[in-house]
Amino acid sequence: MAGCDNISLLRIMATLVKETNQGLPDAQALRAWIIQQGLDGNSTDTVFGGFCAQLHASGMVIQRGLCAMRVLHPLHMGSGLIWRRGVEGVEEEIY
Repeated sequence: MAGCDNISLLRIMATLVKETNQGLPDAQALRAWIIQQGLDGNSTDTVFGGFCAQLHASGMVIQRGLCAMRVLHPLHMGSGLIWRRGVEGVEEEIY
């Protein structure tokens, strides 16, 4: 996925962490991790998969995570990433 999508995803995740601060045992560490992922230039699927795994490891009960984005493409409406607990990696879907 494009780099601008990665920046948008990082902004959304940082906002989620900020707004749900009460439910996360270590929101500050998660926020710092998200920022570092952006600085390192990691791919969207790596960042999203790591984000979901970090949420799960922090005690949030999460079975599946979905990140969907509209794309400017003549044949496809959007692209999505699906993270599932217990499954390695992230599945990419084209809609």
